[in-house]
Amino acid sequence: MRAALLLALLPSVGVADDLADTHFRMNFCYQQTFEASDLAANPEQKIRRIAVGRKPVGVTEHLGEVTMEVAVTLLDGASPLEGVARCHPNADGLTCDLGRGSGGFELKAQGADLALTTAGPDGMVFQDWTDEVRLGSEEGADQSFLLRRCG
Repeated sequence: MRAALLLALLPSVGVADDLADTHFRMNFCYQQTFEASDLAANPEQKIRRIAVGRKPVGVTEHLGEVTMEVAVTLLDGASPLEGVARCHPNADGLTCDLGRGSGGFELKAQGADLALTTAGPDGMVFQDWTDEVRLGSEEGADQSFLLRRCG
């Protein structure tokens, strides 16, 4: 009886912890790639592919944080633009911040898949040496994606 009471008093693991553990336990990658027909139906879309993956377990900068790598390939097919996001548990999954004013996104489980939704008025911002790309800003496309396991 005493052991059952102690177990009941332990903090419960939240949905976000389950998301990080169930969907990224083995450092899986999730992606969505758009075919030509998908792109033709949504001419405002800027990207051909988006992918997220968890950095190896133990590679965190703060306790309770999950570090994700994000990559997007634009329509021109050039090298992917990449970013690193710090993700924190929320009631429905993970809230992720790209840092340095680069916006962020939320991840929620949808069965074995993940729903990625850009967060805030700026969406997600990716920069390279020559350009800045904004995805999912309030006035643009590219706001939500259904990601499936890579491979």
